[in-house]
Amino acid sequence: MNLNKIPFDKTGSFFPNTASFNLTDLSEDNRSFKDSDPEKEKYVLFSNVFNQSDEIIDKLFSEKNWTRERIIKKRSVYMILFRRVKATSSDK
Repeated sequence: MNLNKIPFDKTGSFFPNTASFNLTDLSEDNRSFKDSDPEKEKYVLFSNVFNQSDEIIDKLFSEKNWTRERIIKKRSVYMILFRRVKATSSDK
């Protein structure tokens, strides 16, 4: 995300990925992802280990609203960075 200049303040995610990096990575980085609202976010970071409703998962995997910017996978665990295809009022 840093290399591609994707802003953390425009990226939502889900528990437990909303804790600050200094707690999860034991680093000095105090940034964190905000709790995602897929109706408002420009980017959403999702993993199959997050316990999300089928409704949210269906919204993210809808080809008409979201595109997959990056997929990272190791064995059966994956993370996907989604980007909204259509702009929202918060993107302006």
